Amino acid sequence: MDLQTFKLSHCEWQERAASVRIEARAFIDGRYVTAGSGRTFKTINPATGQSLAEIAACDEHDVNRAVKAARKAFDSGSWSRAPRAHRKRVLLRLAELLLQHKEELAVLETLDMGKLVQDAVTLDIPASAEGSGTPKLATSSTTKLRRPTKTRLL
Repeated sequence: MDLQTFKLSHCEWQERAASVRIEARAFIDGRYVTAGSGRTFKTINPATGQSLAEIAACDEHDVNRAVKAARKAFDSGSWSRAPRAHRKRVLLRLAELLLQHKEELAVLETLDMGKLVQDAVTLDIPASAEGSGTPKLATSSTTKLRRPTKTRLL
């Protein structure tokens, strides 16, 4: 773990929290978009009761757009048929980016959920990058998967 993270003072964490930019739009089909209805909802910092942002209030229409875009991306094969080694590199890069931005992600988690920032930065974010069901673990499986073979019945 990065020992420098432990040396941040309360004031330094507050400065980081004040400088965090919260993306309030939905990410659909490779870009940030507002909810189709234009509606939003407030996300509240549980520690202060203050509004953090007005988040896109996505509804069934937005979910359908996202599912349609995901299906189109999957069917294109850019990921689903990409070589295992490529998928592994991408997932390892995702894990690396999670760790590289762990302080910013920890501040976002703390502001949104009220979690202790120290727990978020030392436990949650590293676990998201390295633990069960995460990018690094998934990469260990990408090179072990084989195409299904037909089973011969007697």
